[in-house]
Amino acid sequence: MSLRKAQHNLHAMLLSHSPVLKPRLRASILASVLYSALSALHASGLTVIARFGQSAVLIDKFIWIYGGVSGGAFITNTLSVLDLSTTWNVTAPPWVDYTSLGMGIAPLTSYGGVIPAVNGSALYVWGQSSTYEKTFARFDITKKVWKKLSNSTVPNRSPAVWNADGKAWAWGNFPLKNMTFDSSVFVFNPTNLSWTSLLQTNMPVSHRLHYTATIIGTQIFYIGGTIELAVSGGYSDLWANMSTILVYDTAGLTWTNRSASAVSDFPSSRDDHSAILAPDGVSIIIFGGTAPLPSDSAYPYQLLDHTEVLLNDVAVLNTNTMIWAKPNVTGNTTARFGHSAVRAGDLMVVMFGSVGQKNTGILTDGVSLLNITSWNWQTNFIPVSAPSLGSSTSVNDLVVGNIAAIAAGGLLAVVAISVTFYIVWNNHMPRLTPPAPRTHGSGPYAQVPSHEPLSLAH
Repeated sequence: MSLRKAQHNLHAMLLSHSPVLKPRLRASILASVLYSALSALHASGLTVIARFGQSAVLIDKFIWIYGGVSGGAFITNTLSVLDLSTTWNVTAPPWVDYTSLGMGIAPLTSYGGVIPAVNGSALYVWGQSSTYEKTFARFDITKKVWKKLSNSTVPNRSPAVWNADGKAWAWGNFPLKNMTFDSSVFVFNPTNLSWTSLLQTNMPVSHRLHYTATIIGTQIFYIGGTIELAVSGGYSDLWANMSTILVYDTAGLTWTNRSASAVSDFPSSRDDHSAILAPDGVSIIIFGGTAPLPSDSAYPYQLLDHTEVLLNDVAVLNTNTMIWAKPNVTGNTTARFGHSAVRAGDLMVVMFGSVGQKNTGILTDGVSLLNITSWNWQTNFIPVSAPSLGSSTSVNDLVVGNIAAIAAGGLLAVVAISVTFYIVWNNHMPRLTPPAPRTHGSGPYAQVPSHEPLSLAH
């Protein structure tokens, strides 16, 4: 069975609230948390659960990864963090896992549903509970505490974008319980922590899945994905054309289709890719995803065993000129889809996803680093500045300090964790001490546009 077929099967079961799925889902969540706890015993970079469809948020010197779909197509509430204040190799990223802290509170979500607080002190997450109830919650990054919030108006599971004031927008993607494919835009108010559904004002917009969303000023650029067209008995999926970019204006509340051209060839239509905003503040860099075969530009929703091509290419859209270009990238990386990416300085950090050709579910926990100045894939992460003494604690130092205790426990410790994993993990897990909360526009990896033209040569 293809991974996409498993996704749609799971989605259909969630909408029908299948009683058969519920115990399986709960068991999968518990197994996922247990696996996270046991995997933390590895000393050379903490192991995290391989998954796809997760969300990534960069706050100060840390990348927070939340949710996604694990093996068996189970939606998760996995929470992990990657430290960018230390030097590390892509073979052993310094992950720390906080999944166990969200037991019974943290929503299950994939393909979106995560935004940061404006001061970087918290994550806001929405999705569904193990009983399919809509759930909205806040994770305090400093105190490491979850809190449920009002969920009267919660968006679908969709990638959100946000501005420097903490206001966020979400649109499209997968419905939650008692919701349908909805083309409304939801806006988040960071003052009263509420969501509001905005009505369309100027043109009908078809529902879309597996796209990327990037905000530049007051405009949100939606690239790629598959368009859901209603047909008798279901939906028909049509690959979005890369020569037409859907744009939503958050000030005028209007949609437009903007035509794009290309320096040479257009990038392939794709979905489940990633996108970041370049340092120039106007260029969007996309990577990977899956693309249709020439004869597969449209496929029936009901027939999901179609063949797709896995991608590892890079393309750049200049949103001022609306011209696509392809940089000459050197080095090698694994083609993947359903991954996440954030920009940290001059690096595009690519994480997780599936590496299976023809849409098969071969999940990975791998990390790749693309230097977007020299346009080469590199294997070592070097922080832009040394961490301040006393301001934060290195994950590697924490791991080394616990190796002796972990080794002394041996097999008995593993058995004990298996029986009482939540208590043991909560008491003995490595603890990050983040620096004081900062806004999105501060810190060594501040997302402040340089306004210098992006060079595609090296």
